[in-house]
Amino acid sequence: MNAKLKTINRMTLLTAEEALKRIFAMVDSPALKAQLSKWQDFGLSEAAGDLHTLTAEELGDFMDRLPDLVLALYAYQKEIQKGGDK
Repeated sequence: MNAKLKTINRMTLLTAEEALKRIFAMVDSPALKAQLSKWQDFGLSEAAGDLHTLTAEELGDFMDRLPDLVLALYAYQKEIQKGGDK
């Protein structure tokens, strides 16, 4: 990968590949690492292959909305789990 990133978690990075490695290196929880790995696998798949086509503004908006999306998915899965536990 030749992509250059400015910063992530306030660290200067040389490549996108290094960014991915550092993200996982900072995670101690096996459960969190497994979940992040699933999202990474999706992000690298053809299903999510057009992320690079977003403009800088669209990428910023996308990143701003991700926390809300993750929380909504979490709540949805919890509701589904409760329904199955009845």
